[in-house]
Amino acid sequence: QDLRMMSFQQALPRLTQLAESTDFVAAVAHLREEQKDLERQLWEERIAIHRKHENKVKVTQTKASLIGGGISQHEADMLNDAFRKELRKFDAERVLFAWDGLLQKQQSTLESLGVPTMFPSDLRADREVSIEAATKTWTNLIAGLIETTESGSSVGSFNPLDIYYSANEKFDRIWPKTVRAFSREGGRYCWTLFSYIILFCKLVGALSLVHFLLLSRMPYIDIPSRDDYVSIWYITNSVHGNVGSFDPARPTCILLHPLFLDSSWLIRHFDDPRLSRDYNLIAFDQRTCGRSRCRPSQWHDSYVDAADIAMVCQALLLPPAHILAFECISVNAALRLAALWPEQVLSLTLCDVPPPTELQWVFHAYDELLQLWCYAPDLDSFEHAGNEVVTFMTGEVSATSRLLNRSQLIAYWEKYTPPTKRLRIVELVNIMMNRTLMRPEEFASIGCPVLIIQGEASPIAPLKYAENLKQLLINARDGPRLYVVRGAKACLNILPGSASIVNQVFSKFLAQQPRTRSDLLPPKLSIREQSKVALSKLAEFVGIPSIAQRDPCSPLSFSCVKTDVAKSQLENLLFYAKGLDKAYCPLGRDGRPLRKYSERKKEAHWFQGDKHGNSYIGTFACSAGSPYRASQYHRHFRAQSRSQLQGI
Repeated sequence: QDLRMMSFQQALPRLTQLAESTDFVAAVAHLREEQKDLERQLWEERIAIHRKHENKVKVTQTKASLIGGGISQHEADMLNDAFRKELRKFDAERVLFAWDGLLQKQQSTLESLGVPTMFPSDLRADREVSIEAATKTWTNLIAGLIETTESGSSVGSFNPLDIYYSANEKFDRIWPKTVRAFSREGGRYCWTLFSYIILFCKLVGALSLVHFLLLSRMPYIDIPSRDDYVSIWYITNSVHGNVGSFDPARPTCILLHPLFLDSSWLIRHFDDPRLSRDYNLIAFDQRTCGRSRCRPSQWHDSYVDAADIAMVCQALLLPPAHILAFECISVNAALRLAALWPEQVLSLTLCDVPPPTELQWVFHAYDELLQLWCYAPDLDSFEHAGNEVVTFMTGEVSATSRLLNRSQLIAYWEKYTPPTKRLRIVELVNIMMNRTLMRPEEFASIGCPVLIIQGEASPIAPLKYAENLKQLLINARDGPRLYVVRGAKACLNILPGSASIVNQVFSKFLAQQPRTRSDLLPPKLSIREQSKVALSKLAEFVGIPSIAQRDPCSPLSFSCVKTDVAKSQLENLLFYAKGLDKAYCPLGRDGRPLRKYSERKKEAHWFQGDKHGNSYIGTFACSAGSPYRASQYHRHFRAQSRSQLQGI
């Protein structure tokens, strides 16, 4: 029998048998020691950050005393803000990555030892098991384990490692009381269930419990349904990093990140006082980007992305918000959100509006870059692919001082989208290559104020397409506005100069809108009822009545992907899934990139070839073939869309 699919009753005898094996106990004890070593290392690194901050405070105090004064409130706020930001960065970029790497290793080891239901996975749906009969008491157990962290710190400033240090001590103290509660509630079944939990937690040192607690405290929103699973990560500019600490007197702005990146790359907007001082800011990672997780699907399109945003906003009780969207995927999702859920959108600001379908040269460029990216056999090859993607995205031909983020971009891709996670990239390319035009009725239904910010010299998003979109938005309040950033090529949110201009234009646009509040009030309609209304609108727009009868709880119900396109996208996903377990990973054992891109050798790169014209890249770049192709529907629709645009 497959150990992964064992039920609780089937797993209990197996665990009992394993617990009697000295080799198994020794192996689990070794896992526990490895975890302790990592926790000690992380704690020492965190203490070093504290000491660094204390030294900065002492230096500032010394300087102030020399001139006969004290530290000003501004200086104190700056020091505290820098300290908090460094701690958040450490937790997000160091602790969680190291912990995930350790978890993957523990999962693999436990699977090899024959532990039931244990296997490598990064999906919360696979890591967590919900048992209805014990939900209430298990929640009480969780609350008991974390009551000290709840009373001692806020959600946004808690130390993830504090949970572990208090877990073992408190577990032995509260578990007899919990056993009695189980006995009263459910008799023999509940006792057996809790015995299983006790046995498992004692064996693995509460490894799964600690990770469950970490995930439960992180800013994720789950959208489970029968045919889909997605867990959306979000960040805010609030004090505690959550929606509950939003200032109700400020309007709310939703920021949607650019292509191939995530919400962490919106830092230039979150840190700009023109936005962060006067507005509540929140940003989501799209389902295939950053820390968000989902199951790969051939039905994923921009309508599904819009449904993700709408359902997450409804789950968080967010008020109507201003939308700031960057580049292809986000712009298309924002337009569909405004068409299907107009009650959630106060205004639209669209940066780098893409063509309705990708240009021919862009399609071929994506095809080549996808091969380099997904099948890189070593670090130099992946860095070369990343460098080409940066050049393609930004329009910068060389790694000059004009683009200081090149190393950071490549390091980000090494962490989040290495060849071992290439299905995320393939799914993104599926959306871009096979997207369809929005109908004139959908554009006409958008009645909120619209601002379009476009780079003057963007090769992948030419200015004329922003002008075309402006003409299609015939019912936008006070007419759509177009602002052109002179000389800008692309990536308006990454380059500091362009990002500052976007913030200036966006803040002035918001200042002209009516001031709204951000009270977190329960909606008049449930998420299910609001989704039903949106499905009915979509069915009317596309002329397919059956869409209105789909499951309103699933974002995939909003998919408008044609059957033949879905078949083509599924073939692409299946092809790139082959050999995924053997793909190259450019990260070290600690979850960090092996080196910075700027630290590579400076001499002539071996991709350029020798005097005979031979180069290493020729031996692997095309070895995998080029399976990616646009569907017949996409090729026909792309030609049709160009003919339509010529007539506008």
